[in-house]
Amino acid sequence: DGDEPSAPLGLDTLVDEITKRISVPQRNPNGPLHFAIDHCFPIKGQGTVLTGTVLSGSLRVGQEIEFPELKQLRKIKSMQMFKKPVNSATQGDRLGVCVTQLDAKALERGIACTPGYIQTMDCVLMAVRHIRFFKSTCKTNSKFHITVGHTTVMGVATFFGAAAEPLADVADDKARKTAQAMRALQLARQPLADAFDTAAEYEYRDELDAGAAEQWAVVRLPGGAPCA
Repeated sequence: DGDEPSAPLGLDTLVDEITKRISVPQRNPNGPLHFAIDHCFPIKGQGTVLTGTVLSGSLRVGQEIEFPELKQLRKIKSMQMFKKPVNSATQGDRLGVCVTQLDAKALERGIACTPGYIQTMDCVLMAVRHIRFFKSTCKTNSKFHITVGHTTVMGVATFFGAAAEPLADVADDKARKTAQAMRALQLARQPLADAFDTAAEYEYRDELDAGAAEQWAVVRLPGGAPCA
């Protein structure tokens, strides 16, 4: 009968293949709390609700938690997971946490943690690279949005790096631009440096060099940013 639905094709094979490739993560309720907050809103007569995910440690009703960006401590009044009240939550759980006397407008996204666990930083060293699709220049002392976890702050960057290898001699402007584009493509496929050599010599940069392989930035964060 043409009106009858056909049997699924390859569904069992798909389920078997997915089952082979996934594993159940090991949850660890011990250790310091790191709760990533992705939304914050007030509820009249109750307090401020924070929704997010427990990245490490655990939560329980009555526990004191810290908001490092605000430098404030609050106790958990209540918690809900999938619209059901719970008394505790552990690593990997997503839930809503209610606290009192917290201004919801001061913390739209951010972090809650065990008191003293996460410090704030006001200056960082990072490996950087000019994205080849970004046509504007990235100049030293310019302001940039810096995102750490769920927190975005303004930072002022100073660029420096190892000297770039010169391009091979080319006959015309078109060939030079092609060579520059090929180098930018090759650099984009390379991972950023993950170790800073304190014994090496680096050159100060007025702006990021699109053709340099190793470049760094000292970024000043006047407002501070959390660092786990």
